[in-house]
Amino acid sequence: MIQELVELNGILLRTFQCKDQAYLMEVLTAERGKVFIYTKQASKTNKNTMYSWTFAYSKFEVSVGFKGLLVYRGSTVQDYFPELRKDPIVMTIGQYF
Repeated sequence: MIQELVELNGILLRTFQCKDQAYLMEVLTAERGKVFIYTKQASKTNKNTMYSWTFAYSKFEVSVGFKGLLVYRGSTVQDYFPELRKDPIVMTIGQYF
């Protein structure tokens, strides 16, 4: 079965831990709006941990999995907005929506 790879540009809003090494990321994208991306073995891959920072603007490569679930394949961080991450009030307001 050939899975279609899709590139999405988006800002990471939140991460939720599903299992021991799996995360569900809530991403606001220009192409599809707010989507959830499932990652497998996220805690084992230390080389790409910057993509999982809150408010990191990244290019995500995902494939459409079972029942339309987007499964993480890779990412490239384009900007991580350090000035937003330093202010706890701005972080709280940004994560509220």
